[in-house]
Amino acid sequence: MTFRLRRDHPGTRVGMSEDPARRLSPPEQRAAAEALRAGLALSGLDVGDLWRASIALDQDAVPPAELHRILQSREDAVRLTAHEHDVLAQALNDHFVERGDGHPVRYSTELRYF
Repeated sequence: MTFRLRRDHPGTRVGMSEDPARRLSPPEQRAAAEALRAGLALSGLDVGDLWRASIALDQDAVPPAELHRILQSREDAVRLTAHEHDVLAQALNDHFVERGDGHPVRYSTELRYF
């Protein structure tokens, strides 16, 4: 996984969770799905594009069928690990950085949930 320095917080690396293997809690999973859906909508990419970009970052990325379930917030979706969410967020954010739009998709340590 690649990490980029944030422009709004110089010197800090994003996408790093203290425990990347930790599964997201149900509220975190909902927040992650919402963040990924919003990023996908803003990006103009489709799910296939997101999957291909994520597999380029991590060969163990979430499989396409599972990614669809996660994005639909289906009850039968496997809960993401912090690392898996961060790979997907990084893939979307790389697209936005290429367009000069920064990092609009939140990483696992930045998710807001209730």
